[in-house]
Amino acid sequence: MIKNEVDAGVVYATDAAVQTNKIKIVAIAPSGSHSPVVYPVAVVRGSKNEAMAKAFITMLTADEGLRILKKYGFESAR
Repeated sequence: MIKNEVDAGVVYATDAAVQTNKIKIVAIAPSGSHSPVVYPVAVVRGSKNEAMAKAFITMLTADEGLRILKKYGFESAR
């Protein structure tokens, strides 16, 4: 990857949140100006690790998981 090729770009706020010391946010698209960005989660049919996948979803949707996601800029769809 070649660095320093552009002066500006469009990124998700959650991606910018983890790179705050390298990214300067100069504008934010108002929430009503675009469709909601949704990251669905589900257990894949035929998964070899169904129990672990269910446990992961349970962790993500528990209070602690939601707190961690919020820390990195994600919002709950609950």
